Amino acid sequence: MIKNNKIILSIGLIHIIPIITLIISTLPHLKFSSSFIYLLFMISFTANILFSIYLQIKHQSGTFFYFLSVLFFLGFAFKFSFHVILGHPYIEPIGSFVFNQSNIQEVLLIGTTGALGLFLSQIISYYFFIKKKASDILHESSVPFLLNYKTLSILTILTILMSYLNLKYNILLFGFTPSVNLPLKGNVIFFLLLTRFFLFAMLYYCFKKFSYISILWGAIIVMIASVGVLSRMVIISFFAVPGLYLLQNIEHHSITNTLKKLFYLILVFGFISWLTVLFSSRLREIYIPTTASKTIKQSPSLIKKLQIASNSNSAATITSYKGLALERWIGMEGVMAVVSYPNKSFSFLWDALCEKSYKGKSFYNKISSPVLFSQLEMKQSLKNISTSVPGPIAFFYYTGSLVFVFFITFLSCFLIFLIEHLLGKYSSIATMSSIFISVFMTFDFFQFGISPITFVKYWGFTFFCLSIFLLFESKRFKSIFQKI
Repeated sequence: MIKNNKIILSIGLIHIIPIITLIISTLPHLKFSSSFIYLLFMISFTANILFSIYLQIKHQSGTFFYFLSVLFFLGFAFKFSFHVILGHPYIEPIGSFVFNQSNIQEVLLIGTTGALGLFLSQIISYYFFIKKKASDILHESSVPFLLNYKTLSILTILTILMSYLNLKYNILLFGFTPSVNLPLKGNVIFFLLLTRFFLFAMLYYCFKKFSYISILWGAIIVMIASVGVLSRMVIISFFAVPGLYLLQNIEHHSITNTLKKLFYLILVFGFISWLTVLFSSRLREIYIPTTASKTIKQSPSLIKKLQIASNSNSAATITSYKGLALERWIGMEGVMAVVSYPNKSFSFLWDALCEKSYKGKSFYNKISSPVLFSQLEMKQSLKNISTSVPGPIAFFYYTGSLVFVFFITFLSCFLIFLIEHLLGKYSSIATMSSIFISVFMTFDFFQFGISPITFVKYWGFTFFCLSIFLLFESKRFKSIFQKI
């Protein structure tokens, strides 16, 4: 118990020391009347992180809570402080937001309200589910493991093949209208296979515990899949899994062993994420016809496009990499845009909920980029369909009600944790693949706010497929099949 508490305290200090440094650096740039609200703002997001660390280390539970707390902190607390200290504008659209003391305080208050809703969901979940659950996590020492080279090889070949087909025929690339329309929602199924199922299968069959070879091999597979859909963020969903696994099992290893594994993870992540950003960013530029039509004509084959991407200017890659690390976290801009919108109401929220498919003209564009939205309305079809995302807290504030933001954030987070809890309790999913499910649920919720109906269908299909997979993998089903 003493060792456990010391570990929790040490990990907490690793998180809180840079947060305190951030607060001290930010306060001199704020007016006195905003300082108190800012401190509440920072404390609410920090409290979520610290409590979720306790749940991870002490109870090996609440992966969704910890990962969402970190993402919320980056999107709100870190981003706001970062921009205040440096004083440069936000890169995402913020509508007609005016930077005055009253508006800034309102944004901070909304963020604080959402963070408190998340914190309440952690407290309720702890007392009703986590505290009562005996730890049944299989730790590394108790898990027999032999690297499954055959399965990894098959998954690697399939990933390369599907990534090639996706880049060549644009079945479903991030930010672009598909060139090929498959029947029965086949484009989405293709995308889910490449970015979700292959990762899940890799973790389910090949990652029974922390393995240096399997992490490197898995990172390469995920990099290929990420580039195959022109994404620069999918890679995080993979590396978050062994990172969170290390956190949950930290008390079972020496400090030296943990630091060695952590250093290796950071090293591989740095290298693979750099390559992913390099290829994805340059390929995005090549695929956008307005800026690269000549390049495409000069290099019609996919192989030539990849060669151009690999030889691109490293300075541009550094800029992209820095932008993703510091700016591409959803939160502050969405709330700013909604704060500046005058017609907030529950009926407005209902209109947003009824949005089915945006195709480059999202409902949120009305708020964040009204001029751009008007221009997009005049166009019948778009090659580029990328859009900004409000995030859940901003989306819930469409009502203009802080009470609603608090309640619905609490309820949403509680229900998502409940899915995580039930999967862990009633299924045979191993730790790594279980963490992966929590990670993709967190990412999906973090990016909530565009086409909610599509989001519900997407999740429904995902968990239906997961249920079928677990049914086929269950011992009872296998025993029945063997008898037949």
